[in-house]
Amino acid sequence: MYKHVLVAVDLSEESNVLLAKAVQVAKNNGAKLSIIHVDVNFFRPL
Repeated sequence: MYKHVLVAVDLSEESNVLLAKAVQVAKNNGAKLSIIHVDVNFFRPL
């Protein structure tokens, strides 16, 4: 069903749970798994 699963993580406990679920979805579908890190503390004024 899925060919590619993309998951964004911020290293929080919630994102660890989400990552585990994404791994299972990818495994169950024989899909590629890509992970992107989101820095929620990054701020740069415009």
